Amino acid sequence: MPAEQGGLDRGDVEAFLQNVRLFRTLPLEELKELSKSLREERYEAGQTVFKQGDKGSCMYIIRSGRVNVSRRETFYSTHANGASGKTSLRHARPSTEGKEELILTPGPGEWFGEYALLWGGLRKVTCVPTTPVTVLVLEKEAFHKISSHAQLAVKMLCAVRYPLLKSDTQIRSLFLQLFGRLVAALSIAPLATLWLFGGHFFTQRILSLLSLPASMQA
Repeated sequence: MPAEQGGLDRGDVEAFLQNVRLFRTLPLEELKELSKSLREERYEAGQTVFKQGDKGSCMYIIRSGRVNVSRRETFYSTHANGASGKTSLRHARPSTEGKEELILTPGPGEWFGEYALLWGGLRKVTCVPTTPVTVLVLEKEAFHKISSHAQLAVKMLCAVRYPLLKSDTQIRSLFLQLFGRLVAALSIAPLATLWLFGGHFFTQRILSLLSLPASMQA
């Protein structure tokens, strides 16, 4: 079990969040409210925060320390249906056998575990600290209290910052969908028209400014 830290200085947390790239677009009042809903936890080096396949509804922002984020390839084994003798994906069983791939090593001011919070489903990765680590925990309920515009901005940054989806094409597709929703929510007709004709170009420019690998900008 993680060690929970008591006596959290909310002003200190708020100042820290202002320097976390994920929350820089949040208005100050929303940032203050968000800081009130966070709790602090501490994990020792080698202590698993969560495993791939676990249920989850929160994400973690690192205050100190570093974490290994890895993913194991999942294979499915099928067996014959007893009644018909045929195999079916419905009867497929997941296997944990597969190569473990190190994806990220986030440190202070970075985050992990966002997939389950933002898009639901089981944990896509395993997260294990390589040093003692202190994290701020953001639950789904607290995230949903911030404005829809702010939520979309956070989702867009997560979609392009951490390539946890299957392919770069899926990441770009999700980014385009989220940006389109943001434009629609803001009801800015001229911007919507501009995006319709130049969306791909602008996407590449934004990905470039975020200093993402060349493979994600192709």
